Amino acid sequence: MQDCLELAQSSLRAELKRCGQERSRLEAEQGRRERERKAERDEWSARQALHRTATEAQRREAAAREADVERMAREDERREWNKSQADGWKRAQAAQE
Repeated sequence: MQDCLELAQSSLRAELKRCGQERSRLEAEQGRRERERKAERDEWSARQALHRTATEAQRREAAAREADVERMAREDERREWNKSQADGWKRAQAAQE
């Protein structure tokens, strides 16, 4: 009877040890998967931030180009106005002479 109890206890201790090792392995695997998912989320977030930054930079560049075009158009208008004023002044001078 004593031998049976010792054998059962030994068997239970071995099973407990095996279960503990399996639990540790499963916890380690779960931790690894969670770290991988976090790394994937971080990478996705970084890509999204990079895309937003690139998109914002492209919008700023487009706005700057548009502002340059508008500035050049105003300069052209101002040059035309100045030229027409100078032409009018020259005609007035020629008419007085």
